[in-house]
Amino acid sequence: MTFHAEDKLRTLLWGWAGEPLTEEALAVLGGLREALADGGSLATRLGELITPAETAATRARVEALLATGTHPEPGGEWPAIPWPPV
Repeated sequence: MTFHAEDKLRTLLWGWAGEPLTEEALAVLGGLREALADGGSLATRLGELITPAETAATRARVEALLATGTHPEPGGEWPAIPWPPV
């Protein structure tokens, strides 16, 4: 997960792309969803540290992971390697 408002998939673990998330991961994401809800403990704390757009983007990423139930895959919009190279 990233907190940036712009959708940035940050991973080198493409070997898991498209693979189902574990039951444990789904349970953790469910708890994260609750904590990020308006008035939730994490949402309140993050509100002190990051912008509302970044909090909303984080909520959206959690929802997307729960909706698909799979590890994200690289899209055609992003390179599948860190860019620019360092």
